Amino acid sequence: MGNLEIPYGVSLEGLLEVVGSWNRADAAGLPLSAKEVAEKARFKTKTIERQQRFMLQLGLLQKKGRKYSLTEAGAQVCRLADYQQTEDFYSKVRNLLTSWSELLLVLEFVRRVGTIAREKLVSRIVMYSGRPSGDKNAVTGAETLVDLLEKAGVTSQENGEVWIAKNTQTENDRLMEAESDRGEDMAKSTEVSRTVLKGKKEGGKTHIRVTVEVWHPGQERDDRWSGFIDRFREALLSLGIKEDSDD
Repeated sequence: MGNLEIPYGVSLEGLLEVVGSWNRADAAGLPLSAKEVAEKARFKTKTIERQQRFMLQLGLLQKKGRKYSLTEAGAQVCRLADYQQTEDFYSKVRNLLTSWSELLLVLEFVRRVGTIAREKLVSRIVMYSGRPSGDKNAVTGAETLVDLLEKAGVTSQENGEVWIAKNTQTENDRLMEAESDRGEDMAKSTEVSRTVLKGKKEGGKTHIRVTVEVWHPGQERDDRWSGFIDRFREALLSLGIKEDSDD
């Protein structure tokens, strides 16, 4: 996993202006360069360039050769930013933030420690970005990202302390929940389709043949449950019940 790309040298208000500029430049259509976006949106080219890596990693932009165009999610987010629909903007961005793989390292760390001082969180974000700790533009960008996380409802802040909001669910959480649900569904739909017992007396002993088929729909019956059948057979043998080889 690469470095965390953060807003660079820009406040949250300034970031929203840059994000909205891609909508004004109509980047949802043909791919555009930073210079073309700047000219259409009346920004300095350097201002647009500084935020490209962040927007690309967050999922707002996609690279097309040497140019960029908006993703489907990016087109929605940038349009909301351009029209200053901040409530809907933060709602859309929240989904992107909690699915951002490079950011999940930060979020999982905060979840693990419970609460963290804002200044320490800013410092950790700069560290994950791979930029020098003394880079003022990086520190400003980390501050902006911390503000963005709070505005989007991913984190909460009070008295200089930051923690993960109670209703925040990251991509890792969603995957774990889906796996848990899948396990429960498998348990509910697992079937014991057939149990056949055949017995006969021979030499004063009773020989019992047991045929059990157990499987989950869509799974190979023998492969998935062969271990269970083997253990069942071993248990019978340990009780002195011999396996009948007759068909």
